[in-house]
Amino acid sequence: AFCLAGLRALCALRPRRHNVARLPSDWEGIETMAAEQSNFWVNVASFITLVRAVAFLSIVSSDQSQSIAGAKISAGLQVNVACLALAGVPICLMAIFGAIWHVDLYIKRLANYLVISLCMDGFLALLIPFSSDMCTALLNSYVLDSGRIFVCSFVNVSYFFWAIVFLIVEAKIASEVRQCAEMLRTGEYAQLLRYETKKAMGDSNAYAAS
Repeated sequence: AFCLAGLRALCALRPRRHNVARLPSDWEGIETMAAEQSNFWVNVASFITLVRAVAFLSIVSSDQSQSIAGAKISAGLQVNVACLALAGVPICLMAIFGAIWHVDLYIKRLANYLVISLCMDGFLALLIPFSSDMCTALLNSYVLDSGRIFVCSFVNVSYFFWAIVFLIVEAKIASEVRQCAEMLRTGEYAQLLRYETKKAMGDSNAYAAS
């Protein structure tokens, strides 16, 4: 009887020494890190989206074309760009809600919207220099007379450099927001696995105790 009681006590202690018992703390760390990153990057993306919406609403015109750095932007294109900018407002608000309550679907929608905005910005960045004489539109004739080739080359290189930097930063933000959505989704799976692990451990303890 004494040996049987000792064997039961050994079986009851075995699950407590298993490596699974340390996993929930790791999952909690994943959830905390995902929450912090998602809040930061979602807030950055939402701020940029709101600024974009306000900026486009302030400058677009639905009845006449506008000239930007010498490039003629049609009224239809302006309306499409403004509609895309306005569509981002409810998406970013839902993404903020998703970051607070750990809903990865809303954050993933924001990431998809940022990709679409990136494509539109890339199109506009290529439209401006290739559809007009940007150098003549931006610089004074006196400056052009002093050395047109050198000055225009400097303007074009500077424009493409900062356009590429802006698109890279925008792509980085979209990538980080998508990663935050994936981390939140991983955290939800971790909660489910933690529940299943606790349930399995409870069943094993009950079986050992019996």
